[in-house]
Amino acid sequence: MKFTDVILAMVPIIAPLLTFAACLVYILRVVTLDSVLLMTGSLAALVMSVFYTYAPFYAQQRAIPFEEMSALFTVLGVVSIIGNLIFVAGLFLVFDKVVKQLRASRN
Repeated sequence: MKFTDVILAMVPIIAPLLTFAACLVYILRVVTLDSVLLMTGSLAALVMSVFYTYAPFYAQQRAIPFEEMSALFTVLGVVSIIGNLIFVAGLFLVFDKVVKQLRASRN
């Protein structure tokens, strides 16, 4: 694998990494259910993003059969969906908390 391939492969990881960093800052400030859900979901998204990015390179080097890679990507897809749902649940809890605080501050 060339150096430029490694650098270009890192581009899809930037957004999940920034999301994970933001969630890490949030959980370091406030440890609540919503921050834990956000952190868990963003960590799952980051890990899945890394796997999705580097699995084809690994499969090509190891000559892994298509059937095994297909099964791996199916499992990764399910884990990715679960991680995204966890993140969305945490995001909804944050929205709910912010809306309640805004309503309370108006009254």
